[in-house]
Amino acid sequence: MLLTDKCYSREGLVFCKEDFSRRFGTRCAGCSQPIPPTQVVRRAQDNVYHLQCFACFICSRQLSTGDEFYLMDDKKLVCKADYEAAKARDGNQKRPRTTITAKQLETLRSAYSQSPKPSRHVREQLSQDTGLDMRVIQVWFQNRRAKDKRMKKEEDQMPGTATSPTTPTPGDDNHSTSGFSLGDSSGAEILTPGFPHSSSCND
Repeated sequence: MLLTDKCYSREGLVFCKEDFSRRFGTRCAGCSQPIPPTQVVRRAQDNVYHLQCFACFICSRQLSTGDEFYLMDDKKLVCKADYEAAKARDGNQKRPRTTITAKQLETLRSAYSQSPKPSRHVREQLSQDTGLDMRVIQVWFQNRRAKDKRMKKEEDQMPGTATSPTTPTPGDDNHSTSGFSLGDSSGAEILTPGFPHSSSCND
């Protein structure tokens, strides 16, 4: 193509205005498509959006100047109303519970007898051995320590009563350990905490 108008040079190559903009120009954070230099855009922090892409990804409502919104880690935008509604729904959901099998429980008890407060390295090894999440193992040890502390306190309140060592029975431990919502660990929650911003328009 013979260039008769303005041209642009980069890396030893010459480009027309359209090709240079397509290859090296600013891209929309919403659709990843190039943004022509003359096009009106909206900004959220360091991100630039086409006007039509500057919209809540939940309700698809286009955000206007003065609207409050949340900028997610993946650069998606959420209007304040949808963000707060989604967080409220997530907070009302019951947290899943993890059932610990007898074999897993035996492994945890054995580790507890060696150290009631295992190091992170030990917990990681237990996670590999049992297939349980690290957080579940941590909660199990916390619950077991609290139970032993409570039992010791009850024994101390009974002076003159001799007690003999007892072997834990299957019912001694809580086989169900409180789990956690998706947003606590996996990052798969629809919305992650953000900060409200006011939209701005750059002509």
